[in-house]
Amino acid sequence: MLEQADERLLNRFGPDAPRLTGESLLREHQANPHKVRALLQVLGSVASPDILVMVWRILQGMNIASIQMEYDQERVFRLRVTLSSSYDQAIAEHYESTDIDDAVVLRHFGIMKMDDKPCFDGFYPLNVGA
Repeated sequence: MLEQADERLLNRFGPDAPRLTGESLLREHQANPHKVRALLQVLGSVASPDILVMVWRILQGMNIASIQMEYDQERVFRLRVTLSSSYDQAIAEHYESTDIDDAVVLRHFGIMKMDDKPCFDGFYPLNVGA
């Protein structure tokens, strides 16, 4: 899954893409262990390499601009997430999945209100265990 996600990053963003390799995660862990922990928590649960790319992009600073989910019991599941840049709102990245296993990412989003308005912000590791 990690190799597939890294390949998707390279295809989507070119040679300057933020990498998702064992080596890049070891380097990132030295500076930001919480980011790597959050990614590793969903690595075995997500079904789609594109959703793993989305998680990595959020961890690298992209904003959650919109989330749309469609669910009809035992018939339909579709999750669409659009990310935007903090620096340029015109930059948008779209991610989509039809595999309900990818819904696991929703519980890692920061959920809050800012000025009494709804906000999903960031991607965080769950506190599991002691």
